[in-house]
Amino acid sequence: MKKLLSLLFFIVMFYSSVEAQLTISPDTVETKPGQKVNVGLRVKGFEHLIALQFTLQWDPAVLKYDTVDNIHLPELKPDGIGAHPDTIAAGKIGFTWTSVQNGGVILPDGTSMLDFVFDVIGQKGDSSFIKVVDSPLEFEADDTLFNDIGIIPKIGLVRVGTPTSITDQFSDVNGFRLYNPDPNPFKNNTIIAWDSPQNSQVLIFISDLSGKEVYSIKNYNNIKGRNQITLSAKDLPESGTYIFGIQSGKSLLTRKIILIN
Repeated sequence: MKKLLSLLFFIVMFYSSVEAQLTISPDTVETKPGQKVNVGLRVKGFEHLIALQFTLQWDPAVLKYDTVDNIHLPELKPDGIGAHPDTIAAGKIGFTWTSVQNGGVILPDGTSMLDFVFDVIGQKGDSSFIKVVDSPLEFEADDTLFNDIGIIPKIGLVRVGTPTSITDQFSDVNGFRLYNPDPNPFKNNTIIAWDSPQNSQVLIFISDLSGKEVYSIKNYNNIKGRNQITLSAKDLPESGTYIFGIQSGKSLLTRKIILIN
């Protein structure tokens, strides 16, 4: 009986390790030209890990890497980050970490395991995606059983500039003009319109005030001239204030929208 229980235990541990995956989500943050900005890497499924590696990528025309801060990984020091000048200039940095703690390291879901700190060298209206990628350092996340549990990478965003007031009629940058949603605040539906200088595919997203994305349309077929979408109250999790954004290359426009009961 004891042998059977032991076997079942190892089977459960094996399959839970195989099915488990680590999610890494860079923050979405607002900043201003000339400032420093911290981008936290929040985790989910960080359980009993002893090793981790990946590559972080950003737009070097908008952000310049400085250091790391607010480290919550034992045995990791800022000078241990692989800040090679060639990859830094290309907007990439390799990250490796190992631990010798018995039982590995556990971080609660939503914890930022560390912050990457950048100097903002872009101008107002610029933005940079923050991506967890697998080149030049490939993804690897090992648990105490030496299983590579896999990494689910998410995308964050650094926006240079602050959202406009809902009392402003429109905001514009690089030929794009985003109008104040009508109505705003809204209860059931609102129409969001913008003018574009060209045909292109754009990213449409909505985040809450903490930077968490709650709605997105990737590769929206944007046409030259007037565009509009209808946003429903059902598209948002609850009433409150949100940030609506349209991203086309380095051009980013944002508006505050308010959903009321």
